Amino acid sequence: MKYVFLTIFFAFYSLQLSAQMLDTIPADMHQLRIGTSGLFYIYEKPLKPAITLSGGIGIGTQTLGFMSNTELSGHRDPFMFAFSPALLVSSRYYYSLARRTEKGKNTQYNSSSYLQLHAEYLSNWLAVDNRSFDVDRNGWGYFTAAWGLRRHLGAGFLFEFEVRAGINDRADFLFYPHLNFRYVF
Repeated sequence: MKYVFLTIFFAFYSLQLSAQMLDTIPADMHQLRIGTSGLFYIYEKPLKPAITLSGGIGIGTQTLGFMSNTELSGHRDPFMFAFSPALLVSSRYYYSLARRTEKGKNTQYNSSSYLQLHAEYLSNWLAVDNRSFDVDRNGWGYFTAAWGLRRHLGAGFLFEFEVRAGINDRADFLFYPHLNFRYVF
């Protein structure tokens, strides 16, 4: 009888934890994101309790780097940047969500650490840059894997920090930190 009671107790406890995890992941999230990669509208949809798929559209940034004096051709600003329309798709696995829920920490809006696969295409159809002739008019894309953390700041505002590594369509290796703020509505 004792084993039956313990089995029922642990089954109920695990169902309650699963229900708590499902409660922490909203049915879907519409987000406005601003950060080092630009300004985006993002729709995030849960696939499983700790896995989400997102898609977005916005204005992406391209940091084209610094140029040497011989490449400047009379320009005073050696730093090159561009803003262009962008599309993105990403999938996230919030691996610490259950642990944070068990410890009673804030997991609202998936506030936890995550692993991410991210693909983005930046079109230069309407690109704006600080030198009109320096932007590649063919557009470009990249694919990255990332480790990151998301924290809820209150009133629907989120902070995210990521470290990304990947490759772009020109076979260049990418490694960079990424910061952004999100508003969930």
